[in-house]
Amino acid sequence: MDFRCLILTLLVITSAGEIAFATPSSAVITVDDGGNGDFKIIQDAINASEDGDVIVVLNGTYHEMLVVDKSITLKGEGVPIIDPQRRYDEPVINITASNVVVEGFKVTGSKAKCMYGAINIMVDCTGCKILNNTIYNNSMGGIRFFNTSDHEILGNVICDNEFKGIGIIDTENVRISDNTIYNNGRGGICVVRSDTNEIVKNEVYENKGIGLDLVESSNNTILNNEIHLNEEEGIYLEASDGNVIVENTLRENMRSGIFLDGNCDVNTIQNNWIENSLEYGISIYGPSEENVVANNTLLDSGLSGIELSKSSRNVISNNRAEDNWDSGISLRDESNGNKISSNLAGGNERSGIKIIESYANTLIANELYESQNGLLIMYSGDNDIQENRICNSTYGVYMKNVEGELFASNWVYNNSDDGVQINFARDSKFLDNEIHDNGADGIHLSDSENNVISRNSIWNNQEYGIQILDSCKTNNITDNVIKNCGLGGIYLYKGSDNFLYENHLIDNGKLSSFGAINAWDNEDNEWEMGCYSDYEGEDLNEDDIGDEPYPIRGRRDKISWDNTPLIDEMEHNESSTADN
Repeated sequence: MDFRCLILTLLVITSAGEIAFATPSSAVITVDDGGNGDFKIIQDAINASEDGDVIVVLNGTYHEMLVVDKSITLKGEGVPIIDPQRRYDEPVINITASNVVVEGFKVTGSKAKCMYGAINIMVDCTGCKILNNTIYNNSMGGIRFFNTSDHEILGNVICDNEFKGIGIIDTENVRISDNTIYNNGRGGICVVRSDTNEIVKNEVYENKGIGLDLVESSNNTILNNEIHLNEEEGIYLEASDGNVIVENTLRENMRSGIFLDGNCDVNTIQNNWIENSLEYGISIYGPSEENVVANNTLLDSGLSGIELSKSSRNVISNNRAEDNWDSGISLRDESNGNKISSNLAGGNERSGIKIIESYANTLIANELYESQNGLLIMYSGDNDIQENRICNSTYGVYMKNVEGELFASNWVYNNSDDGVQINFARDSKFLDNEIHDNGADGIHLSDSENNVISRNSIWNNQEYGIQILDSCKTNNITDNVIKNCGLGGIYLYKGSDNFLYENHLIDNGKLSSFGAINAWDNEDNEWEMGCYSDYEGEDLNEDDIGDEPYPIRGRRDKISWDNTPLIDEMEHNESSTADN
């Protein structure tokens, strides 16, 4: 039978809207299992074809296994089924040539081992296209590439296979786009030792493993995919660098939404929507460094919205982490030198931001609210915490066993317990903060030494502006303005050798059963040049220092003295105005 084309050019319009050209040296070959085509068997048509030919397979069921070793187009018309009925331990379609197009088939019934795909594209092939097929119910994966490049997988449905939906091994420059991949036995898409691939606009769901995993793979783009209800992570990276994960939606995956599992560096995770992950929204496990996590939304995670463990020098910025069971953002296990900036972390069960055993991190311009702790820091040091807004939590800030912290220029307000509670701290600085309208103390300091608390504005707290207890010593408390705190301004219950200098204590203690208390000291501490709204002495020589010392009362009739109380007419005027 002479099926070679006699016309100059024949156009075959594919269902994807593409045009396949049959040139004068090529043919359009038809296959019909009912006998109305050039061949009844697809493999016979492939064997008879030449590079550039188009084989059109009419609707029917073809019980065969195909080897495509020529650069041809295989196009199904009416969605023919290729089903070898699990008789062969090989792929249903094995592609060994470049520039092959397979479009419009149902591919099922393989029994090959898991190392193969139902459609298999082998070594050194390039430029193949797998378009608009349904690949289902195979005893291996759906599509597999090995040691090849420059392919396109578009518009396929890949489901109910016993292994992974798509596997890419030692392959580059593959575009996987607009596929629906679900209910595969070992996961949706797997990329191993493969670089510069694009995975775009796929829906990957209800797979029995990971939705999309990259292992030892770099510079891939994962964009605008819907990944949900997978039995493990939504997206998983291991030892993979320089990947871009952008604008994906990940919902209800049974582990983390996105998980970087060790030696993952310089990846960008940006503008993703991640909700209802059973574990973390995004987890970065180290050592992983210099990743950027920005502008993501992380909601209702079973643990934290963002978790860093043993990971350093990452940037976490402009994320929204809300209503997670543990923390909005968590750093632990020596996650050091990270920059955490401009994030919203609210409505989390335990903490807005949590830092455990981590050092030299920078927290700047975050908004932390409506959690048990707005900011929790334990067993950590040398963190730089500035310009954060921390409000409407139980504790605004809770620190324990910290050293060398800088807490400066923050706003801490409307928390139901202490604004800032500090336990077992040393050599830390608390500077230039505004701390107000908290339900207990503005600053609560215990078992701490060699700290500096200076230039803070502290007002309208229900209990004390600053309360110091439990063996605090050698702390410098200077130049703070403390106003209208209910039980007192500075209450030094227990501690010695602390230095209190130029603090302005105005109209505090109005709720105290002991009467108005600006200052209270049970131990031997040094008070100098404080300004007290209830000071009744005069300044006859007009040197702005009172002529009589200011008494600071303590328990059992103990009295300490500020021998150089300041006369500040502005503060006295403010006090008189408030009383009026």
